[in-house]
Amino acid sequence: RIGISAFAGCTFTLDKAILPNCKKIETSAFYGCSSMALTSLELPQCTTIGNEAFHSCSSMALTSLELPQCTSIGNKAFNGCSSMALTSLDLPLCTSIGNSAFNGCPLLSEITFQNVTTVGAQAFRGTGISKIKLPSVETMSAVFNYDGIFSFCPNLVLVDLGENCSSIGNESFGRGVGTSGKNITLICRASTPPTLGGSI
Repeated sequence: RIGISAFAGCTFTLDKAILPNCKKIETSAFYGCSSMALTSLELPQCTTIGNEAFHSCSSMALTSLELPQCTSIGNKAFNGCSSMALTSLDLPLCTSIGNSAFNGCPLLSEITFQNVTTVGAQAFRGTGISKIKLPSVETMSAVFNYDGIFSFCPNLVLVDLGENCSSIGNESFGRGVGTSGKNITLICRASTPPTLGGSI
């Protein structure tokens, strides 16, 4: 594992990392490593990305992120990674996406999470997401500081929620959503309509 704040604030440069035996990235492990220009990150055994693990790694221009065993993305894990150039992301075993996990990653555009059951507030705020599929989601968290899960996602056109969705938090599709002028399609496959929190 990589421990709490292990490399926080370090100024080293790194463009590719392969950590074959690492099972956990702890809280704030790489917090504020603004010079770390990672383009490829492979963590084949990692199950947990901790809170704020890569927070404010503004030069991290990931085009490849491999987390095949990851089950949890913590709060603000990739918050403020404004150069992260992933156009798609598939985490097959992930069940939980924390608050603001990908907040402020404007280039992230398409996501599929087959097993995610819980999505935190502002999880995808300020991303370039156009399409997202959450077939196993049960709960989509409510607003935090006036912004919801998809606030300021101007390109959003499709959100596909599975049959277990029971709750959609208020302002999930709040400020700055769909401002590209395209219609947004929301699909919810639940036989019992989910509880809606105020204005979604």
